[in-house]
Amino acid sequence: MQDTDIMWFRDPFPQFDKSADLQIACDKYTGIPEDLDNQPNGGFVYARSNNRTIDFYKYWYMSREDHPGLHDQDVLNEIKFDQDFVDIGLELRFLNTLYFGGFCEVKQQWFFSMMNHKTSSTFVTMVDCKFGSC
Repeated sequence: MQDTDIMWFRDPFPQFDKSADLQIACDKYTGIPEDLDNQPNGGFVYARSNNRTIDFYKYWYMSREDHPGLHDQDVLNEIKFDQDFVDIGLELRFLNTLYFGGFCEVKQQWFFSMMNHKTSSTFVTMVDCKFGSC
């Protein structure tokens, strides 16, 4: 899933962890993909369809009632430490903002970027012509 304000510059698939069930963009990245202290950004999520991701999405959806008034990514930021979340066994990875960046964490090395997530509707989703050819 992705928001409509994401621009793709390169093929993102080589950057994905093949063992992860769910990978999500970040607003703040600690440098460790498994670190739950990373701050998720639900604007881009890459998920495998399996029992763990199905259970996770059900849990995430139900958890909104326990956190009224919070945005979905803020709910995720709360529940990622819950024992119920841990019990699901989801292999969660946070995407490196060097490659999957936005304007929340500006990087000087734009030539590494796979995508950019602008936080307004000014941009529309664009796919790089012939991924990796530019």
